[in-house]
Amino acid sequence: MLLIDPDLRIHRILRETGDTSKFQRYLKLLDDKDTIERVRQLGQQPILAGYDPDIHEWLLTDHGIEVGSVAILPLFRHNDLIGIATCTSADVDRFQPSLGTDFLKRLAAILAISIENTVNYHHLQYLGLTDGLTGARNRRFLDQHLPELVANAVHSSKPLAFLFVDIDHFKQINDTCGHQRGDEVLQQVAKLIYNQLRNQDVLARYGGEEFAVILQNLNIDDARRIAERIRYTIEQTKIRSGEHRIAVTVSIGIAELSTMVRPGDDVTTLTSQLTEAADSALYQAKDGGRNRVVMSNNSRTD
Repeated sequence: MLLIDPDLRIHRILRETGDTSKFQRYLKLLDDKDTIERVRQLGQQPILAGYDPDIHEWLLTDHGIEVGSVAILPLFRHNDLIGIATCTSADVDRFQPSLGTDFLKRLAAILAISIENTVNYHHLQYLGLTDGLTGARNRRFLDQHLPELVANAVHSSKPLAFLFVDIDHFKQINDTCGHQRGDEVLQQVAKLIYNQLRNQDVLARYGGEEFAVILQNLNIDDARRIAERIRYTIEQTKIRSGEHRIAVTVSIGIAELSTMVRPGDDVTTLTSQLTEAADSALYQAKDGGRNRVVMSNNSRTD
């Protein structure tokens, strides 16, 4: 199946599963104009034909299967093309142009409705747990999911690091450049942080100019390296806002879960201790001159 996704909405939904690889055998997401236009040129009616790799291979997601004939089903909702579903058979006579397509048209309509409903449902969930300004997760998401991640880390004995990232002197940016410029700084800082993370990591806007980052399955040294990379990248980037170029730095506090786990601790207690330790480390980074990364005392390995 090929789905048109120019705004990456479906991509973001799938990314939230933490593992997009399981969809790769069956699904391609199209976001470039040339490929989307190529799909549109297939028309509105089902196409049945003997398989020709020069013509049809780009429509298939799994190239390891034996294909003798194909049925190409354009998927439309409200007269808008949303994608293509391709059925294949090893039998060269299974899908031939002489066959009727009424059933395939009904199948395509049902698929299109199901896809639209599923995407809309998950998109509404995504919006409810997403910060509208930066596109990062919001505080509600963090409050709901951090305890789950803490519980999973404890149960599996895998590391989990929590970071607070705070933009230094952000009030001065608002006062000097205006709140619109401040919003643009928040958006671009969020993007810079996000670009340093892996699929399984979580970025959330904690409030104001403060972000939270959850790093899963990384030892404390690797977590600190990512934090330093975030700090350095932001320091080296001039934030563009209209004709302005705004220099921004961040302070980061890190706490690591495994150093806090004691027999009998419950998830609520551990979650609270983790965020409090990161917050304390952030305070030390601010108090120590800003634009630096500080480890929580509970997370030191030296």
